[in-house]
Amino acid sequence: MLTANAIGGFVAIVVYEAMVAAPFLPFAVCIIVASMLWFSHRLISGDGRMMSAITAFLILAGGTLMPFSDDAQTKMFARLWQLGLTFGYLSLAFLVVDKFLPEKEL
Repeated sequence: MLTANAIGGFVAIVVYEAMVAAPFLPFAVCIIVASMLWFSHRLISGDGRMMSAITAFLILAGGTLMPFSDDAQTKMFARLWQLGLTFGYLSLAFLVVDKFLPEKEL
């Protein structure tokens, strides 16, 4: 999941930087559609991570289009940090549960 979010985040960064370099609405629409076609092609060819990458891309790219928002890099690193903390917490919680409530063999 972290890899998929990193892929979506890096594509969102590239799209964000392109939209900052050329702030023209038809260009923004074309680059977002091209990105979604790339994601779709990879998803159809069997890369299962692309569904999470598409979600991350849409959240990050859409969030950077708001007038008072951070850039895509800041949002991507914050998102990856939060996912890492979540995975760490869940791993620790499962270790504690397995320690105190081990599985019984039938």
